[in-house]
Amino acid sequence: AAFSQDSGTVRSDLHWLHKLGQGASLDVTLGLEVNHRGSDYLFQGVGAAPGPANVRRVDAGVGEVGVQTSGTYRRTLGEGHALAAGWDAGHRRRAEFRRERQLSPGGPPVLPDEDYAATLRRLALFAQDEWAVSARWSLYLGLRWETLRTASANGGAQRRVDVRAQVWSPVLQSLWKLAGKEQVRLAVTRTYKAPQIFQLIPRPYLNDNDNSAVNPDNQGNPALRPELAWGLDGAYEYYPAQGVMLGASASLRQISDVMLDRLYQDGGRWVATPVNHGRAQVRGVELEAKLPLSALWAGAPALDLRANVARNWSTVDAVAGPDNRLDGQLPWSANLGADYRLAGQPLTLGGNLHYQGGGRTRESSQLLAWQGARRELDLYALWTFSDQLRLRVSGANLLRQPERTRSLYADGGGSLLRT
Repeated sequence: AAFSQDSGTVRSDLHWLHKLGQGASLDVTLGLEVNHRGSDYLFQGVGAAPGPANVRRVDAGVGEVGVQTSGTYRRTLGEGHALAAGWDAGHRRRAEFRRERQLSPGGPPVLPDEDYAATLRRLALFAQDEWAVSARWSLYLGLRWETLRTASANGGAQRRVDVRAQVWSPVLQSLWKLAGKEQVRLAVTRTYKAPQIFQLIPRPYLNDNDNSAVNPDNQGNPALRPELAWGLDGAYEYYPAQGVMLGASASLRQISDVMLDRLYQDGGRWVATPVNHGRAQVRGVELEAKLPLSALWAGAPALDLRANVARNWSTVDAVAGPDNRLDGQLPWSANLGADYRLAGQPLTLGGNLHYQGGGRTRESSQLLAWQGARRELDLYALWTFSDQLRLRVSGANLLRQPERTRSLYADGGGSLLRT
């Protein structure tokens, strides 16, 4: 097989903060992102039985444009009260084309030429009262309304699917400042997770090399709905010195319309497509620490250290256990990072070492998947020439560790393992 691809991304962001009278302010952001990708794929496969080679060629392209904006208006309402109201909106459109041909002598096209398009629109409006009940206790009370509309069309077959969803979310957050340098946070949330736009496009991604239950084709689902979730979050933070923080947090999530991959056979080929399937529960705990060396002794290097470790659990109701976790959820992860400012130089160096633990996930009663552990190293250098001009150079995944996965499909007819 031979595969070539070219891609490009352009992104721009605008941030505007305007001070109004009587202590009011308006904070607005506007962003634009354009992505393009073109690919050319040539597959040459020879089966066990004698005969001509299976030769296929696929030309495909993707164009995606996204615009997002958010804004917040703030003003004091009276003693201990402040109003915050605003919006968060976005529009994203993705268009794809696919041309696949069977190049063997006399072979017809494997698939007709097809064009696909999907649009995702979202809008959120919110208003809340930031209430300082006392010197040590503050509350955030309000309401948020969010709506999401997705539309997907298949140009070749003139099929169009339009899905709408909306949710009203109470805003309830509380902060208690305890005696000394400690504080406790508590929040109740109602949120949704929108599907990725590529999950909505019904374009088939064929696995030419040995299609099977553990190596299926993939196809989007234009009727996919967002996940809705109730959440409870709590955190304890301790600030023993300037810039030093030690924290512990815990969270609970109850998710409905959870998005899972459904595996089925279509015309003798195995296909995986995302569907909404029931409920799931998620639990997590995290420990976090931040430490500048200057807090330990005077004259220390300008080195800031940070670290965190998290442990997560989840249960999907539609899948029998054990190991019926959410697909892609990390059972545990850890980060270790540092930032170093050179003395007398407008240069900051830093990096982050990320580790995620592997584990098993039961995706269905017949399919079990393993994900190997991963280590990733990111480094950066930041030059600050002035208040108006900075240059940042970064490198990602510098360890280049191979990713290892394993899938096991087993039913009454036997089993198949792919590593």
